[in-house]
Amino acid sequence: MRPLLDRTLQILLKLSLLRAVAASDCPVSSPLGMESGVIEDSQISAFSFRTSNEPYNARLNGNNEWRADDSDQNQWLQVDLHKTIVLTGIQTQGQHNGRDRYVTSFEVSYSDDEMDWTVFTGNSDQNQV
Repeated sequence: MRPLLDRTLQILLKLSLLRAVAASDCPVSSPLGMESGVIEDSQISAFSFRTSNEPYNARLNGNNEWRADDSDQNQWLQVDLHKTIVLTGIQTQGQHNGRDRYVTSFEVSYSDDEMDWTVFTGNSDQNQV
């Protein structure tokens, strides 16, 4: 069973969120709107950002990107999804202008109250879905 993400998801850099077409374990998924803008700029926040690299720039194939103001491991990007969904994938992308800037690993956390967070740790064996 895939994790239910309620309201808010923390992720890094440029991304696209995918959800199942139905709330069942349907193998077909569709974008939630990070790339297209259906997810509005106001739904995206971050721990920190550099001027001209605001959190809403964390969209695939855009002309800009979100860049944290600090280079430590405690940075986060948060997307408020406004409702509970079944998330089936996360796509990330580095900077488009030929520079060597990209995220090599990230952690997914979810919460229904923005106070208590659960870390999604992935599968524990080859049979778990």
